[in-house]
Amino acid sequence: MTSTSGLDLLEQSFGLLRRLPASAWIVYFLGTGSFSLGWLFFWEEMTQSGMAADRVGVESLLLAGLLLFMFGAQASFSLALRHLLEPGEPVDRMRLFLLQCLVQPTKIAVLPAAALALLPLAPVAAFYQHFSALRARDVGNWRTAFRQAVRLSQRSARQTWVALALFALFGVLVWVNLFVFLAFLPELSRMLLGIESNFTRAGTNLIFSTTFFRMSLAVTYCLLEPLWRASQVLCSFEGESITTGADLRRALRQSIAVLALLFALPPALSAGETLPPPQLDQSIRQTLQQPEFSWRSPRAAQKPQVPGWLEALQNGTRTVFRAINRGVRGLIEWLESLANRAVVPGGGGTAPARSLRTSSYVVIALCLMLILGLVIRQWRAKPAPLAEAEAITPATVELTDETLLPTDRPEDEWTILGRELMSKGETRLALRALYLGCLAHLAQEHWILVHRGKSNLDYLRELRRRAKGMADLESHFTENLRLYERSWYGEHPATAETLTQFLANLERIKSHA
Repeated sequence: MTSTSGLDLLEQSFGLLRRLPASAWIVYFLGTGSFSLGWLFFWEEMTQSGMAADRVGVESLLLAGLLLFMFGAQASFSLALRHLLEPGEPVDRMRLFLLQCLVQPTKIAVLPAAALALLPLAPVAAFYQHFSALRARDVGNWRTAFRQAVRLSQRSARQTWVALALFALFGVLVWVNLFVFLAFLPELSRMLLGIESNFTRAGTNLIFSTTFFRMSLAVTYCLLEPLWRASQVLCSFEGESITTGADLRRALRQSIAVLALLFALPPALSAGETLPPPQLDQSIRQTLQQPEFSWRSPRAAQKPQVPGWLEALQNGTRTVFRAINRGVRGLIEWLESLANRAVVPGGGGTAPARSLRTSSYVVIALCLMLILGLVIRQWRAKPAPLAEAEAITPATVELTDETLLPTDRPEDEWTILGRELMSKGETRLALRALYLGCLAHLAQEHWILVHRGKSNLDYLRELRRRAKGMADLESHFTENLRLYERSWYGEHPATAETLTQFLANLERIKSHA
């Protein structure tokens, strides 16, 4: 038999995966998903935790146990794929699990070495896949199973190289799409569902996190590994069919099933049975009335539909412009009629009539130019400041209200309110207004995200996370936060020097925008 090409192998792999029962998928994702989560947790613990040296032994054993469990789940998944191609006698699953635990862990060291050497990469990768898809008679003897996996991997080396190239390209595309989806998922949940979390507060720093990068790789592996496993099970089945004829037996079973179905169906009409003409005409009419033949019927006359709002708006606009056009034309005709009436009998009135018509056009042009000049002047004119603007007084803002948010008013209004309170000698309330203005400025520049449940320490941590590499911005805000909390929550008085220092730091913060 001829080997399947790369694209055909990929298509058959998708078809094979669609036929798998749900139980096989559950076992696979339990094994692979649990190891992926354990690997992410182990990496974070060993690189970030201060107690990594004390926990490395126990957590390494747990991760090794999850790895063996994943190998067993993947072998069970390959067995389910193999059963779809060639139903056979049941396999001793415990012995299969022990064989996988003995052989599969070696690929952690062998596959990187084969990748460095490059040439044996495809046969080595195929060997481990073939070994996980053993037949029942091969599970009983590990030497036979080993030799069979080696023979199949050598025979399917060309197919494996093509499959590796396709999966490398396909894997990069899947990873990029998954990376973008996971990056936008927190923001979408906040926009659509109103869910606020640490992921949404991280902003663009999320995609530069190594944890996020490793998580996207783990999810991509969990999604693509079943497809790779199905392709290798197909290669293994084709390789064994050369000597066992399993593919012929499979095709014969399918042919027998089709023939049995055909012989089981009774003939629709006997050889001499005919329908009477009236019944035949009725059957034809009923058939032609079905949806798949409705395109043959003539189109029914459509009833006039009520125009929608967009069409009504277009019709109204068109009517207005037509009325304006008629009005301008009527004005011109009226002026021309006046000019014609001014013609003196005897032919001496041609010049006055022509001059009157010309002067009418000049007047209309001057009026249009005047209107256009007024419109341009009004558009360019800046709104004059109000002479008596409404003052922001402490009575309009209850600064002692702890539920007050910085985004309740613009940054400029907080600053004006703070300076007015300074001029009145209410320095404590002035410091409160200036601090709210500082937070409003940071929120406006997207350094922080204002929320009613956040504390001042939360705002400081968020600023540190988003303003990495800008130590001056963080230090100025930290100083203002210290001045504010000492006077607002503590017993330190808010002196003029305190407000002056706060305003100086606020100006430095604004200079970073």
